Amino acid sequence: RTTYSPPKSLADFVLTRDRTCVMPGCRQPAHRCDIDHREPFHPGQDTGGATSATNCSVLCRRHHRAKDHGGYHLHRTPNGHYHWTTPLNRTYQREATRLWDPPEDPSPTRFLDQFKPRHHDPDEPPPF
Repeated sequence: RTTYSPPKSLADFVLTRDRTCVMPGCRQPAHRCDIDHREPFHPGQDTGGATSATNCSVLCRRHHRAKDHGGYHLHRTPNGHYHWTTPLNRTYQREATRLWDPPEDPSPTRFLDQFKPRHHDPDEPPPF
């Protein structure tokens, strides 16, 4: 992308993916946070991050300022984990957010069983 502000579809994706500020321990909801370019956006230059899902993350204002001006560094691994390095060179990790937990029994018939219509005995009163 060639613009600083992410389009609505990208912003919605990043907010949904991260759910809260990506600083470990911070519980600020994503809708109250900033969408941050981990690698700073520099249009028209060889260096600089893109406005993309891999380069954008959700940070509350406090942690956004700490990253940009306070000496904190943020790195995101390909598997979605966030690694923070503090000015004292300590590292912290936030695991990737799981948006869906697959069922223990992945068989398709077990999944579809919940959608089968239930047949009731006509002599019994309705269950509601």
